[in-house]
Amino acid sequence: MNIKFSFDYLNPLFALILGLFLVNFSERVALREGKGWDGVTFVYYSQHFDSLASNRLINAKIEEPKLTLTHKINRFFPSMVAHYALRTAQIPINTPNIIEAFAYYQVFCLVLASIFIGIIGQKFDLQEKNKWLLWCLLLCNFAVIKRSFYEPALTDLTAICLGIGLIAAWSVDNWKGTVGLLVLAMIGAFTWQPITIYAYFLLFFPRNIKLIEEKNQYLNWFFPLFFGGLFLYKFLMDYEAFGVRIFSNAQEMHFGQVPVYQKALFVSAGLASLFTAGYFGFLLKNCSFKNLIYFIKPNIIFRISFIFILYFAVNYLNSLVAPVGTSLDPTSGAVAGTASAAVQNPFGILFSFMYSPLALHSPLEFVIQHAAFFGVSFVIATFFYPKFTEILRKEGGIGFILIFLVSYASSMLNPQSRIGTALFPFITFLAVLLIDRQNWRKELYFLLILVNIFASKIWLTIGDFTDPAFSWVRWYSSFGLWANLRSVVINGFMFVLLGGILWIVIYKNLIMNYLTKWKIFTKK
Repeated sequence: MNIKFSFDYLNPLFALILGLFLVNFSERVALREGKGWDGVTFVYYSQHFDSLASNRLINAKIEEPKLTLTHKINRFFPSMVAHYALRTAQIPINTPNIIEAFAYYQVFCLVLASIFIGIIGQKFDLQEKNKWLLWCLLLCNFAVIKRSFYEPALTDLTAICLGIGLIAAWSVDNWKGTVGLLVLAMIGAFTWQPITIYAYFLLFFPRNIKLIEEKNQYLNWFFPLFFGGLFLYKFLMDYEAFGVRIFSNAQEMHFGQVPVYQKALFVSAGLASLFTAGYFGFLLKNCSFKNLIYFIKPNIIFRISFIFILYFAVNYLNSLVAPVGTSLDPTSGAVAGTASAAVQNPFGILFSFMYSPLALHSPLEFVIQHAAFFGVSFVIATFFYPKFTEILRKEGGIGFILIFLVSYASSMLNPQSRIGTALFPFITFLAVLLIDRQNWRKELYFLLILVNIFASKIWLTIGDFTDPAFSWVRWYSSFGLWANLRSVVINGFMFVLLGGILWIVIYKNLIMNYLTKWKIFTKK
């Protein structure tokens, strides 16, 4: 019997080999006995999970010598897995073993993500080469195979895995997919909050709900002008009321962050306003008000019931481990933010979704740093954005549009790319779907993977730094809020260069046609 060793068989195996290699040979942070920064909280959760859960203190303020650990959102799921894995194996639950358990748990996430990628490839009928490309762009970047194993006691890779899982479950589009969305959303509520919010949208707008599009010249001009102008208006209001101080203070959340580059503040605001105009203009292009018909269809009752089931299940699970009186509403952060903003200004609800002073740290640093953190998918999404959003509307529909709308200020505009971890799988998936549907030449694939490795700094040797003064230039060159001006300029130059090369290669025929039309070149 002939056995075909296709992507579906090999990619989980490659993920396992890659993960085991990284566990044994990759760099590890030495700070705080290998806990790193946020890892202090998650190691503490894992070490004391029984007492914290039994006393309902998972979501409480925990005091430890020289450290105050506070997490508004329960992100204890990976810590719980590490805790019970060690207990089951009868291994002492101490700091070195917990960190090692987290490292092997990251391997499990890599393998599970690979299985999800296989499902996505099948359901969207991707070419074999594009399945491999999706695997490479999702898993072979700084965020996954550098950061997640350098500082293993984190929840980031779990969030990426869950994000990929949401796309896979949504693509199945039957009762199994709905159950999958519910399960992933409940895990996400205790790992990375936006996962649950995204699941709300995907449950409400399944894959079989198609977006109704119709050309409307007035609306297509209104959206970019409105959102771009609103961003600029909010900036000018903040600047007039508080001066440059509000933008500087926005960067001082942690010791060691680089102050805002004041000389470029107005340039940053202008570019961010144009970026906002393009983002919303193309995202909402040709969207028809006829889509509101969906809200009066009979099957909407079932979709609403799924959302209520998820809402109450998450809060019930939270009540078992959290202090009395604390609730875990997966929308509470967004609702509280928009309500507070709406009280201050009639446009407050819009400002909360499409404006952030963090975007003005330095010119377009947010999107530049995303490419340095996550890889080439952000370069593709930026330089091919009109086609990217066309694929988003056609293949992702209303659910994907809502995800990109609510994630703009919190994820896209934040130069600390890690905040956008949950959105990253959606951007990468759509970037590869664009490549698949446009049937890019196979010669480009080596270039794309090479650019991904180079741009996202997988090759970067960090070194064994333990100085608590946050002085790691190499490490922070991939983190917007800590990156110095030199790092930002270098990242920006490479971003434009790589994106420009891709754009020229893809649209070479188009450029040659124009040159021929202008009689600069002549056809042979």
